[in-house]
Amino acid sequence: LVGNAEVSQLLWRQVTGENPSGFPSCGERCPVENVSWCDAVVFANLLSDAQGLDLAYTLPDRMHLGLSVDACNALAAGVRAHFDAEGYRLPTEAEWEYLARAGKDTRVPGGDDVDDVAWHAGNSDANTHESGKKAPNSWDLVDMAGNVWEWTWDGYGTYRGGFVPDQVGDTSGPYRVLRGGGWRTLPRDVRVSDRERANPGARDDSTGLRLVRTRG
Repeated sequence: LVGNAEVSQLLWRQVTGENPSGFPSCGERCPVENVSWCDAVVFANLLSDAQGLDLAYTLPDRMHLGLSVDACNALAAGVRAHFDAEGYRLPTEAEWEYLARAGKDTRVPGGDDVDDVAWHAGNSDANTHESGKKAPNSWDLVDMAGNVWEWTWDGYGTYRGGFVPDQVGDTSGPYRVLRGGGWRTLPRDVRVSDRERANPGARDDSTGLRLVRTRG
């Protein structure tokens, strides 16, 4: 199961009571951003707990929302994922690409014209936009390209790519993988295959998240 859109400012505020976004005036239907990888996994557990679902992550005792960059970087390797749990979690990099491609060998999710499917540096007016204003892919998932980069579970390393959703990357390295591109990404770089990396503690106003669940 996958969220058909990126986690919104509204959902983040409902669960946490806060809105860290750099673009609050964009509106509650716009994606939340300015969240670290640590924020993302903590949020996933909070949402699962609110809905009575088994937690998908075991977190270090000191991990919470709003950790400093250094604190998050130090604790990230201690997060343990339970892929058989029903709770919310970040997709693996391979799951993300599988969902973005939606069974098709396509350059960008949902078609060949990047302007039809993505908010990027050429059309975003330097800000995020409400989810669902661009065309979805064939599995009805919106903003798989552009708007905000999406954190994945995986560490940055060797990656096979393609249509193999059961690959899980090594998380022992210093970086985590971001996918999908964001509002400041060049149009030529908003591709299904494009990969980016960042320290887990990094926050940016073009980085958010999309959540998945393992079907029970």
